[in-house]
Amino acid sequence: MSSMIKEDRFKLGQLASLLSGKQDDFLRGPYEFLSNLTENRVYGCNPSDPLSIPEALRFFFSLEGRNELFRLLLVKIRTSSLSGGAGNTIALTEAAYFLRNNDFIHYVRLRKLPDEGTTIILSATVDPWIYQCLYGDRVVVHDLGSVQPKGTLIQINRNSFSQASLGKLEKAEGAAKILRDFAEMNFRRISFQSLESDKIVLDSHFGATEGDNRFTGENLLVLGTQNIPEHSLRLRAASLGLETSTIKGYHSVQPCRVTYGSYEFRYMALSDDPDIQRIQFGFTKGQIEQAVGRARYYEYPSTVVLYSNFPLDTFTQWSTREEYVATEGEFVGTRRIIEKPEREVETSVPSGQRLLVLGKGIHPFRDIIKELIGNVPHPQLIPASVPA
Repeated sequence: MSSMIKEDRFKLGQLASLLSGKQDDFLRGPYEFLSNLTENRVYGCNPSDPLSIPEALRFFFSLEGRNELFRLLLVKIRTSSLSGGAGNTIALTEAAYFLRNNDFIHYVRLRKLPDEGTTIILSATVDPWIYQCLYGDRVVVHDLGSVQPKGTLIQINRNSFSQASLGKLEKAEGAAKILRDFAEMNFRRISFQSLESDKIVLDSHFGATEGDNRFTGENLLVLGTQNIPEHSLRLRAASLGLETSTIKGYHSVQPCRVTYGSYEFRYMALSDDPDIQRIQFGFTKGQIEQAVGRARYYEYPSTVVLYSNFPLDTFTQWSTREEYVATEGEFVGTRRIIEKPEREVETSVPSGQRLLVLGKGIHPFRDIIKELIGNVPHPQLIPASVPA
């Protein structure tokens, strides 16, 4: 979803740093308007329909206003008086939806596809429904099915180990012990960056796993459940044309019985709307799958252990580590260090040719994909997992 809906933010103080003289007066109205927005209320803008843009922002969103902002940013850069991150304000002028959360303005931009020709999107974690919401009947889905993993996939699901739960000392200490235990067993470790300390060293963390091939074929521990921020859920739901008023904050909901994938389980659903739940759970599923997928367990006999209460279909489910050990024995697996693969194709794209990106998790389907796109003229196939 992140490739089609680009989310970003800037701090209101960064916009205020651009206000330093009469030449900046065109920003004062937008700054005052944005500073007084109702918290977490989503505002929409359609650049092709100026009347859809709040009056205080219309000049700011116009071509003339963007040019003025570019000019101002260049002046600030030349005089070294630009506050860090203030450059993000220029992207707001292309926003489809935005909201204020505390001192930040969060916004999303929607990616447009060419009106003509064929665009092929290959991904192992995408929900086709999202693309259908964005692009309607232009979307044709080819489901390539699934393959049997070569690795051993184990999930311990009693606790969530979410960032909120790790704020409790007891949970944080329990997580630290698990990370230390698996370090002694030579497992690579991925969790929240906030858990790192002098005694806990992670190999990677949530938010930095995409495209990382350092752990190919190795045993891997992933600890944690990455939940979607409330403001992000609101913006994504609005982008898909859903009613955002049904969305609640984490502080005002209790775990309830939900169904997702092949499982029914208790979880903190932020809305009763099944479509909004689909966005919420799809985000968490995608974040976890990106993390566990670093071991490339479909192609290598890695052992991957996941500590999270969000169940993945491909993992065998156990309530506790003790329950697993009593049945299967201690965690084992062949630790393999795999050399980086050579490039499969040249990554340069000749002018005028269409670019196809092969998703990182679908290498087992390469032959099927090549046959599927064989009638597309002049495709350029680039495996996304091969470093450029």
